[in-house]
Amino acid sequence: MIQKEKERGKISPFFVMEMLQIANERQSKGEDILHLEFGEPHVSPPKRVICAAQERIKSDSLGYTDSVGLPELRSAIADYCNKTYHSAIKKEQVIITPGSSGSFILSFLALFKIGSLVAHAVPGYPAHANIISALGLKPFPIVVGPETNYQPTIDHLKKLKNNISGIIITSPSNPTGGILERNDLKDIISFCKKRNIWIISDEIYHGISFHKKAISVLDIVDISNEKIVVINGFSKYFAMPGWRLGWSILPKNLIETFKNLAQNFFISAPTLSQYAAIQAFNSLNDFGKNVALYKSNRDFLLKELTRIGFKEIFKPQGAFYLYLNVSHLTNNSTLFCMRMLNEIGVAVAPGIDFDPFEGKKFIRIAFSRPLRDIKAAIERIKNWKLIKEKMAGKK
Repeated sequence: MIQKEKERGKISPFFVMEMLQIANERQSKGEDILHLEFGEPHVSPPKRVICAAQERIKSDSLGYTDSVGLPELRSAIADYCNKTYHSAIKKEQVIITPGSSGSFILSFLALFKIGSLVAHAVPGYPAHANIISALGLKPFPIVVGPETNYQPTIDHLKKLKNNISGIIITSPSNPTGGILERNDLKDIISFCKKRNIWIISDEIYHGISFHKKAISVLDIVDISNEKIVVINGFSKYFAMPGWRLGWSILPKNLIETFKNLAQNFFISAPTLSQYAAIQAFNSLNDFGKNVALYKSNRDFLLKELTRIGFKEIFKPQGAFYLYLNVSHLTNNSTLFCMRMLNEIGVAVAPGIDFDPFEGKKFIRIAFSRPLRDIKAAIERIKNWKLIKEKMAGKK
């Protein structure tokens, strides 16, 4: 049944944001809170980005830009993608949006009719399904597991309903850090082309991978005349989360539609952020150093959680999250996370946010914070009364 108009706003909360709010409220009262619930880099943007913003404030009144974004920024993104993925993207195919969330909203509006089924991996980023529902579409979950790196494969797709209109793929994934293999991505692209299914490739964590590069659809196919939209942004790899800047790369036949939607929904993305972001592409060496820090954090976390007694931990291949099975400790990840916050001051995210079926057994730990925070959190977890009682004899 198509969602009634009056129910469009009745979507699930984003529990990560709920946890962040609660943790911040506790912190504002003087409590010592360690934030491992929220997925944002702890590092600052490069100096060139900051300086560009400062200079623009001094010299410009910061009016609107073109609704599709600054031409210089669109060109810089196209050049970056072409060098990174050996693609042939034109500036005109790049649309700048207020965060990658803006790109998802425009994509869902442009690609699908009311009531269309849009498939997405579970566990996965909760806002995908929530935005789909809010726009009168119907999310269709594809349950994935560690045996496929928490990524959909051709075998999953062959079991889909015939009336699926689109699929979202996210590699590296949130909350697991799993990466889609090249051959699996090629198979998905081929399958969707034959079935006339739109692909929305969420590549927001591209650049943050630890042993091998995450493959983009741009590595495999020229999307200029395909039913594929690529979405990325500056929040994760480029360490600019609060600047609220994303982008879409479009097939040529969608450019006008996206422009019209952007004009009416957003007017334009933040002007100051756009000017500053141009300098991110002149600071690429800085971002590789950040990834090395995330890898160090991941390795420390894996080692210490194993020492505490956690078993069969999925090793993240990218992004900056660890999806941890806590089913031997709880059958309610939300209450577990609240207890962890209340008793030891460590904020993490409940798995129910990412998986409505099995998420009650999992928590997500973000390791994008400074290593000192990760170490402090591990010490608190190690000495937590609940852990000592439940994990005794399990090592």
